[in-house]
Amino acid sequence: MAEVNLSRQKSVQLPINLKANNFAYVNGVDMCFYDEGKGDAILFIHGGGACVETWHYQLDEFRSDYRLIAPDCRGHGRTNDANEPYTHELHASDMIKLLDHLKIKKAHIVGWSDGSFIALQMALDFQERINSLVLLGGAYSVDNYSDEARV
Repeated sequence: MAEVNLSRQKSVQLPINLKANNFAYVNGVDMCFYDEGKGDAILFIHGGGACVETWHYQLDEFRSDYRLIAPDCRGHGRTNDANEPYTHELHASDMIKLLDHLKIKKAHIVGWSDGSFIALQMALDFQERINSLVLLGGAYSVDNYSDEARV
């Protein structure tokens, strides 16, 4: 078990040793991310207040068959904040820029909670870059969404 101690969170024991020590300069932030494995890429996007370690069980399960990418979103974990308003469009652009940095043309996208909104925004804005979507724990109501996002 690997121990992780993040400044914003308590120390936790993980079943695998996550090497989330890669960084890419993306839209004005130094984004920290995990990148391991070979094959089709899966991008895991955590929810608000979380970090890459949220996905430790899934990363352990899928790492032998896929290339797994799991970033700390801006202002979370080890990724700094650019001091500008958070929007799903900005976060979606961050994820696409990270895929560009990694030379990944298309990926399967898995988003949990706020990460599901970011994944949905990616599908709306960058459909050609998405192989599939898995949305977990997103909103149950779309009353405040644009007509385009309600589809």
